[in-house]
Amino acid sequence: MRRKDREQDTNFGLNVIDNTNFGVMTLKKNGYSLPLTFSRDENTLYFHCAMQGQKVDYIEDGDLVRIVFVSQSETPREYTPQSMRDIIKNGGNTSGKIFTIEYKSAIVEGKIYNVEDEKEKIHSLKILCERLEPDMMEFFDHAIERSLKVTKVYKIEIDEIEAKAKEVVKM
Repeated sequence: MRRKDREQDTNFGLNVIDNTNFGVMTLKKNGYSLPLTFSRDENTLYFHCAMQGQKVDYIEDGDLVRIVFVSQSETPREYTPQSMRDIIKNGGNTSGKIFTIEYKSAIVEGKIYNVEDEKEKIHSLKILCERLEPDMMEFFDHAIERSLKVTKVYKIEIDEIEAKAKEVVKM
């Protein structure tokens, strides 16, 4: 990582993953990329999809993947035009205060595997639903009953997490 001052630890990276609606996964062997919603249990990420389709055709057990997550990305609005004029007038540096983006990100590398075990599939779907729809969990068993047989689940065993963040220094 070039900017060591923005580097964050593994727990920060896991927090980014847990607070992100989706990540973009790329298969390293062919560059195929797609946005997915993930659930996480410890050092394992899960996603689900239909039993057939392009992603299913491209994925093989043990493939190396990279997933990029961004949990925050916004333009800071801490400075007004007048405050910037004052900074310049007083010989201050405007660099990094405007025309920039604050962000929190994590990049995961690991290997992907098809989940065959029904209990593990249900567990992965349950932790995803608990995160996305906690008030609707009374309907989870009904949904599983209707869709489990037509739902494929993959898991990614996390080998490495690289996390970083940029925050604009406030006035």
